[in-house]
Amino acid sequence: MDMRAQLQQILQRYGTSVLEEPARFASILNDLRMGEGKREANLLLLALREGVPDRLVNAGTGTPMTPLIGQLAHRLADDNGLTDDAALWAVESWALAFGLRFERQAVAAPVVAPRPVAPAPPPANDARSRLLASVRWCEVPGGPFLYGEKNERRTLPGFRIMQTPVTVAEYRAYCTAARVAMPDAPRWGWRDDHPMVNVSWNDAQGFCKWSGLALPTEEQWEKAARGTDGREYPWGNVWEWCAWSDGSAGDFRACYRYWFNPGYGGYNRGFRCVSPEGSS
Repeated sequence: MDMRAQLQQILQRYGTSVLEEPARFASILNDLRMGEGKREANLLLLALREGVPDRLVNAGTGTPMTPLIGQLAHRLADDNGLTDDAALWAVESWALAFGLRFERQAVAAPVVAPRPVAPAPPPANDARSRLLASVRWCEVPGGPFLYGEKNERRTLPGFRIMQTPVTVAEYRAYCTAARVAMPDAPRWGWRDDHPMVNVSWNDAQGFCKWSGLALPTEEQWEKAARGTDGREYPWGNVWEWCAWSDGSAGDFRACYRYWFNPGYGGYNRGFRCVSPEGSS
């Protein structure tokens, strides 16, 4: 039995609920890596960790599957040094396992190999450079701050953080340049100057890889939010993804933490970035 058929059997037995438990699903696939399908199982695991199954399952009604599969395969190949054929095989395997309909494309047997040619530096006027030139930064000086529920005194070096969350217009520029599908719009529709929402942690990481920025650590986010005097309620707006996994009034404190599956987004969940170059 080939790996695609085994994947279909796993989903038939456990259902898509296993996607909510990546560690459990990974352990099932890991068992298959010991046999002849080791290479294929590695590809399926990589696609799982990159959020491919979630994007397929959560695609909006009426979303054309063939271009979406192509976009996901292209991103999987670029981000992980795969051949186009290997990435497409992995994405199509997941789509077939979910019973999704799409136009099949002939691919060779999957081969995991790094791309031999490094990408050329982007031109000065490309979409990435234009976006970075338009970002408004806040300089957060190095030094002590109050952290967490217990107001622990910690110290961080200086850094720069976006003044506002990533906007719809900024995220759309990334999607267009990287050939990534925009998520479903919230009920109020897309507004270019509003915070980008309905993005998962994986989506935010994709934006960061493309732009050369990074998600803030929880310490960076909290210091930027609370200042040096430990303010509890500094902002409104949306929840924001950080480099960690994402009511009552206490839920809106800057020190409040909440975990959420990195493959899922929401209408009240966005993100902002920090500059890896630190504070100028």
